[in-house]
Amino acid sequence: VVLERCIDLAHKRVADLLGRSHLGEQFEAVPDRDVELARQFVHAQVIGHDDGRAKLAEGEGAPRQVTREVRDDWEPSFSPDGKWIAYLSDAGGQADVWIVSSAGGQPIRVTNDAGEEIDLTWTGDGRGVTFAYTEAVPQLFLYPVAGGEARQLTTLRTGVNYAELSPDGKWLAYESNEAGSADVWV
Repeated sequence: VVLERCIDLAHKRVADLLGRSHLGEQFEAVPDRDVELARQFVHAQVIGHDDGRAKLAEGEGAPRQVTREVRDDWEPSFSPDGKWIAYLSDAGGQADVWIVSSAGGQPIRVTNDAGEEIDLTWTGDGRGVTFAYTEAVPQLFLYPVAGGEARQLTTLRTGVNYAELSPDGKWLAYESNEAGSADVWV
């Protein structure tokens, strides 16, 4: 399940990089340079949860360890400029959002609360990360990485899953059971 989720996330990220919709789009028709970029990026995403350590593809695909926590780190997500990786970690005893330079270095804890954060993604401008907070019913929050308070974006009765902001930050796509079954909403 974790590998399937990671592959799905990688597929969405590759589609975003290539400027194509990830809904049913085939990658065979894209230029060779884009296919190679996509292959490297999928490799980086798939190895991202290997042994609980966020890793980044380097050179010919040899992984380089970026985080070194004793606890688990998972769900890595590159910032739009590729300089940062946001990820979830239980290094503080609970699942929280952390960021680290994609070159490695000292991780920065973004959230510190009793609930659990899931479904992490960056905003299109790289100024914030969105995540679903699951203390009771999961709701979507936006946290500015430069600091400040998180802002709640949803107040749905049944909660929100797998949310993502549009690149321009004007639209929010998410999955919810508000209508009685899992559906995509904008």
